[in-house]
Amino acid sequence: MAPDRSDDWLLEPPSLEEARLLFPQLDEERALLRYQRPRLEMRERDGRGF
Repeated sequence: MAPDRSDDWLLEPPSLEEARLLFPQLDEERALLRYQRPRLEMRERDGRGF
Protein backbone atom coordinates (compact mmCIF):
# COMPACT_ATOMS: atom_id res chain seq x y z
CA MET A 1 0.00 0.00 0.00
CA ALA A 2 1.40 3.37 -0.99
CA PRO A 3 1.77 6.02 1.72
CA ASP A 4 -0.39 9.12 1.86
CA ARG A 5 0.75 11.67 -0.76
CA SER A 6 1.90 14.08 1.96
CA ASP A 7 4.28 11.41 3.33
CA ASP A 8 5.50 9.97 0.02
CA TRP A 9 9.17 10.93 -0.40
CA LEU A 10 9.18 9.57 -3.94
CA LEU A 11 6.91 12.43 -5.02
CA GLU A 12 9.40 15.04 -3.82
CA PRO A 13 11.65 16.58 -6.48
CA PRO A 14 14.99 14.81 -6.78
CA SER A 15 17.81 16.43 -4.84
CA LEU A 16 20.85 17.48 -6.85
CA GLU A 17 22.90 17.37 -3.63
CA GLU A 18 21.91 13.74 -2.97
CA ALA A 19 22.58 12.82 -6.59
CA ARG A 20 26.08 14.35 -6.40
CA LEU A 21 26.83 12.45 -3.18
CA LEU A 22 25.62 9.14 -4.62
CA PHE A 23 27.34 9.52 -7.98
CA PRO A 24 30.39 11.78 -7.49
CA GLN A 25 32.07 10.38 -10.61
CA LEU A 26 29.31 11.79 -12.87
CA ASP A 27 28.62 15.36 -13.90
CA GLU A 28 25.56 17.02 -12.34
CA GLU A 29 23.11 16.23 -15.14
CA ARG A 30 24.11 12.57 -15.42
CA ALA A 31 24.13 12.14 -11.64
CA LEU A 32 20.61 13.54 -11.40
CA LEU A 33 19.36 11.29 -14.20
CA ARG A 34 21.01 8.24 -12.63
CA TYR A 35 19.50 9.14 -9.24
CA GLN A 36 16.03 9.63 -10.74
CA ARG A 37 15.92 6.22 -12.46
CA PRO A 38 15.48 4.01 -9.35
CA ARG A 39 13.01 6.50 -7.85
CA LEU A 40 10.80 6.25 -10.95
CA GLU A 41 11.13 2.46 -10.98
CA MET A 42 10.03 2.27 -7.33
CA ARG A 43 7.03 4.50 -8.00
CA GLU A 44 5.98 2.41 -10.99
CA ARG A 45 6.53 -0.90 -9.19
CA ASP A 46 4.51 0.21 -6.14
CA GLY A 47 1.71 1.75 -8.23
CA ARG A 48 2.26 5.22 -6.78
CA GLY A 49 1.67 7.08 -10.02
CA PHE A 50 3.30 10.30 -11.17
